[in-house]
Amino acid sequence: MPKTALEQWDETNSNNSDIGGTNIAEGCAPSGINNAIREEMAQVAAWLGDDTLASAATTDLGSVPGRYVSITGTTTITGFGTIKAGTIKFLKFAGALTLTHNATSLILYGANIPTAAGDTAMFVSEGSGNWRCLGYQYAAGWRRISPVVVSGSPAAAITFTNLSTYRAIRGSGFLLPATDGTGLRFQASADNGSSWLDGVQNDAVAHRASSTADTYDSDLAGPSIALGGNTIGIGMVSAGEGISIKFEITELNQARNTRIVSLNEYRSASGVLVSERIAGQVLNSSPHDAIRFMPGSGNFQVGSWVELEGLAF
Repeated sequence: MPKTALEQWDETNSNNSDIGGTNIAEGCAPSGINNAIREEMAQVAAWLGDDTLASAATTDLGSVPGRYVSITGTTTITGFGTIKAGTIKFLKFAGALTLTHNATSLILYGANIPTAAGDTAMFVSEGSGNWRCLGYQYAAGWRRISPVVVSGSPAAAITFTNLSTYRAIRGSGFLLPATDGTGLRFQASADNGSSWLDGVQNDAVAHRASSTADTYDSDLAGPSIALGGNTIGIGMVSAGEGISIKFEITELNQARNTRIVSLNEYRSASGVLVSERIAGQVLNSSPHDAIRFMPGSGNFQVGSWVELEGLAF
């Protein structure tokens, strides 16, 4: 096969008997050497240049010679094709798509990466169609994290893992407990969800304003933070009752307590509309990399959801 790109050059010099189809084997015509030099210069110039590729399931980075490749389109990418091991490509994304993590063929940071316009990345080929991300640079601060939606069957918790990149997280959600008169709990993990700080105490303070009275609680200690300290009313999907939350989490990936502030709205079991502000701390000084929301008892019904944005620094 004619060697038309640097990645096709062979590390064994005797195997390099042509370049771009020009014969440079022993005994070749003198003109072949001149043509070979010109072809070599052209290939190096192309390698130093930039190219554009449309996103596809397999976005074949070996199909273009440039080291710097602009990726257009929004098609989810699951691979980058086969090219010589050690080849490095620098990518710039023109829009929003998903890079799908695979522990062998597309090694990211343990999870899918949603791209945004202006994001840049560096990938290296490990041969046999396998690629590893060596670095990823967000173009802007806050980055959307894929939401979790309860569908198909009820769930005991809504869980987000692989959050070690993020120092701050903000989000919102609507949660439908299957059990009437329950609460809402929050936990963090320092081992990506393998355990949830079992036995570690957490503190929270809460101010609640309802149609009947204002209340203030303090020192709500326990293995999780009570985000909905009052009783949440009817949890049946048909009734449309649940708890709306809007929250901010800070210092998640730092070696200090993770803090959460949540603004909640729900109707209590007695039918009273409650507006609530809760602040809490996970009393554990390890960096945390996973969080979850749970009902005080039972499951979350189908239709519950939480979405996040993360700030990485």
